[in-house]
Amino acid sequence: MAFLFIFRLLFHDRLSAWPWTLRGKLGAGVLHGGLGALLMLFGVKLNGNVLIDQRMIALMMAAHVGGMPSALAAGAVMIAGRLVLQGSGDIVFLASAAGIAAVAVGTGWIAEHVVSYWKGWAAKLLLVSVVKVITLTFLLGTEAWQILPMYIGTVTASVLFVAAFLRHMNALEQERRMNAFISELIGKFNTSSSTSDIYEITLRELSRLFASDAGGVILIGEHHGKGAYLIKNGTFAVSGITYPLSGIGAMEHIKEGRVALYTDWRHQRPAGEIDDVLYRQGVLSSLHIPLIYRGRTVAIINLGSGHGGHFTDKDVRAAEKLIPVLSLMLALKDAEGMFHSITQSGQDGIVLADGESNIVLWSKGAENLFGYTAEEAVGRPLYLIIPERYREAHRQGMERHLRTGESRVIGRAVELEGLRKDGTVIPIEMTLNSWQTGGLAYYSSIIRDITRRKRNEQQILHLKQELADAIHNQEGLLLKFKKVEARFIYTMADGTLLYRLGLERESIVGRSPEVLVPATQLSLILQKYEQAWRGERLQFEFKMGGRTFLASLNPVISGGEVVEVVAIVSDISQRAAVEEELQESEERYRRLIEMLPDGILVYAEDRIVLVNHKAVELLGGRQREQLIGRCVLDLVPAYAHEAAREQIAHIYEERTAVPPRERTYLRLDGRELEVEASSAWIAYKGRGAVMTVFRDNTERKRVREQLLEANERLKKLSALDGLTGIANRRAFDEAFEREWKSAAEQSLPVSVLLLDIDSFKAYNDTYGHQSGDACLRQVAKTLESLAEPQGYLAARYGGEEFVCLLPGAGPQEARRFGGVVCGAVRELGIPHMKSQALPVVTVSVGAASAIANPLSTGRELIEQGDRALYEAKLTGRNRVVAAGDRRERQP
Repeated sequence: MAFLFIFRLLFHDRLSAWPWTLRGKLGAGVLHGGLGALLMLFGVKLNGNVLIDQRMIALMMAAHVGGMPSALAAGAVMIAGRLVLQGSGDIVFLASAAGIAAVAVGTGWIAEHVVSYWKGWAAKLLLVSVVKVITLTFLLGTEAWQILPMYIGTVTASVLFVAAFLRHMNALEQERRMNAFISELIGKFNTSSSTSDIYEITLRELSRLFASDAGGVILIGEHHGKGAYLIKNGTFAVSGITYPLSGIGAMEHIKEGRVALYTDWRHQRPAGEIDDVLYRQGVLSSLHIPLIYRGRTVAIINLGSGHGGHFTDKDVRAAEKLIPVLSLMLALKDAEGMFHSITQSGQDGIVLADGESNIVLWSKGAENLFGYTAEEAVGRPLYLIIPERYREAHRQGMERHLRTGESRVIGRAVELEGLRKDGTVIPIEMTLNSWQTGGLAYYSSIIRDITRRKRNEQQILHLKQELADAIHNQEGLLLKFKKVEARFIYTMADGTLLYRLGLERESIVGRSPEVLVPATQLSLILQKYEQAWRGERLQFEFKMGGRTFLASLNPVISGGEVVEVVAIVSDISQRAAVEEELQESEERYRRLIEMLPDGILVYAEDRIVLVNHKAVELLGGRQREQLIGRCVLDLVPAYAHEAAREQIAHIYEERTAVPPRERTYLRLDGRELEVEASSAWIAYKGRGAVMTVFRDNTERKRVREQLLEANERLKKLSALDGLTGIANRRAFDEAFEREWKSAAEQSLPVSVLLLDIDSFKAYNDTYGHQSGDACLRQVAKTLESLAEPQGYLAARYGGEEFVCLLPGAGPQEARRFGGVVCGAVRELGIPHMKSQALPVVTVSVGAASAIANPLSTGRELIEQGDRALYEAKLTGRNRVVAAGDRRERQP
């Protein structure tokens, strides 16, 4: 046993961190096998080589430490040791080796399959006892039964001692490891920055402590859980999956704050949907640890293993020790977060100082208030923010409080002054408290900038003074009265009207209304006073001494009851006279409006508020009420609504007028009415409005349209030749100027043809002027019929001379068209006996073409055409000659 104690004492650190691989287990087996061989040296020999000793205890210890591998290794070492001690391999050795092998295999199997600590040791003891009974009976026969009771009793006592010792040593080791783990865990918690860090650290460390294959953190909500972190085979990941709480099988235990253990899922496992998934993924053992905060489970640490029986009751006890630590760290981290939030987000400054008046904490609000950063303020004395004239008083107050505990400012809010970094002094309100910890005094203060409040207080005082002055100097009369024993008594009287009425304040205060109000008005005044005393606010006029007064009564209510009434009386005699005059003026104005022959509409905010009789008549109504209150846009066709809105908005914004314009209104029966209307902004009953004056424009518009039609006919007639009915020279000149400018913009050609009836004077002399006029009309009609379909203009140029304007035509087109005209006139077959060309009427044509130029008026083109016409006459008539081409051209 001494060896066992020394072994555990020397190697507990290494064993606690031993990587229990196969090699490690075999090493532990060899060590325990050596212990068994050593115990053989102290055995008792019976009947030759039969040896009675405690080697089986070492074998059971090996199985307990490393399971089957350790047990087999220890058995092999013991068999080798037995062979060395005996020196030969006889039947005793073989029986002993067989017994050792059987115990090694049996105890190894028991260690790996029996979870309970004491049941495992009892099973091993039973196995050893059976093997020893069989072995000794085989070797010694019936003599073995003489020593077996004593031997089994000794082995039993030794096993109980060893098991109890190992149990105690394991408990001590577990306690030591748990304390070390908690210490390390707290250290890591202290370096964390948030609650989520605590969850991550906890999952990592518990996975390492309990040697789990997988794990996860689930944050518990009202009805769902949300995955926060996952770890599997040492790989860490962030999760965000949401689970229904019904899908977590261990939830019932967890809600009660208890650790849930499922040792072997092959026999019993949680019944949640998530657990079914994990089972299919290979989880065979699990441990579920609740994290409790403020009496409620806020998260679950789930640990899993792929080996059945991995987690045991021992792990549950260890987890239960960790729950208070984890809950405490959550609370501390939450408190730190709240404290940091308060000190860094509040508008007020928070300053902590120690007993020597040195600053130990400086909040964001203090930084904004005084201008010092935390790095600049922490560690420096409070004098930093105290004006010079207050520092001595501060020092004496601190000394008195530390000496006697007496303070004039601790525990209450006081108004002081603070010194900013830039040297300015500001008014502050400070609430100071003190406490002691570890025998040291600390002071905390909440400091608020009251600059604005002080400014407001000064403004209020100033306003109060101004109000008192205004009451005293106001034009009216201010009265306050109460009801005392069924009588109204004045408690205040002031204002210039009081003195204008020849009264004094002292003659009113404390008296009833009879001293102020004449008997003729007393019943009315008392009735109004009663209404006000019942809580009504009212305003009324009354006459007194030939003057008119306006009184406003305002009850003052406190606790649901009227405690006094404030009355303000104003002399409105002048206003009443003006109002009467205004009423008379308005009546004259209304009569004038009714007499006007035009319709008048006044509308405010798009609603008609005033109409005269003529407007009602023009719009097809019978009574004003049919129009009053209607939207003015109802009188405008839908297609004109937008324009009407814009005009009304313009009149309101500019306060302007719109001159008369033609409009279309809608009558009440839906028919359209043509009117001439003008609108202007006016003031109507204290607000802006628009007045529209309109008249029926139907007949006037009809007459104007007739005039325009007559003018248009006259204009057309002025552009036609009176004899031939085609365009005259004036119309040609205007068309030529227009077409020339248009062609010049695009650099297009323009052509003209000048035509003259050959020997026309001889025709007149032969056939007479009436026949000559008929000839002119026939030629003009033929020319117009040829020109008009092609977009050309034919005109009479003068006498027997005609002209044709060809926009866009070039020289070839001009020659071609000239030839067509010559042929068409000749084909008329009008007899002309005196013609020098043919015995029928013919024409000579001069053609000219040019590209229009904006720098020219185009008159040169007409002159060229005239010269070409002259050339056609000289070369024999009845032909076309183009400008620049003087050759004779016979059509």
